[in-house]
Amino acid sequence: MVQCEKGLESSASQAEIDEAEEETLMLETMLRERREATLAAMDKRTRYNETHRAFGRCRQAERRAGMLGAVPKYQCEVERQRILAIYEQAEALANLTGIFHEVDHIVPLEGECPITGERNVSGLHVARNLRAIPWSLNRMRGNRYFGAVMSKNESKEIEISF
Repeated sequence: MVQCEKGLESSASQAEIDEAEEETLMLETMLRERREATLAAMDKRTRYNETHRAFGRCRQAERRAGMLGAVPKYQCEVERQRILAIYEQAEALANLTGIFHEVDHIVPLEGECPITGERNVSGLHVARNLRAIPWSLNRMRGNRYFGAVMSKNESKEIEISF
């Protein structure tokens, strides 16, 4: 009798799994159709911007950094592609996790020392100074730089955990 009950349970659970997969496929189809209908209703420029978000954010950030003098003159197209890849990574992480990700400058473009409060940190808009992190962490960090803090005679490392 125990074997019969196990057989019934496994067939019932398989039926539930099949039903859940069918519902998932139906929902994905509905969302895809809604997305395509929304894109079709947009004008050409808006549709391009919607499908190339990472590219637009990358160019806006480069423009803002350029106004601050944080884009090096030696920056070539290969470096721009590396930076764009980081913005695309942030977009992919947002789509994957459902949590909006932003591209953070590890050394802020106009940063301040968390101990003294002086605005004495200036980073560059280059790929090795960028990373994709959740927006909440980026907002919490602000424009503070938690790396080496230099005093007149010594340097100290500040460690912070989030």
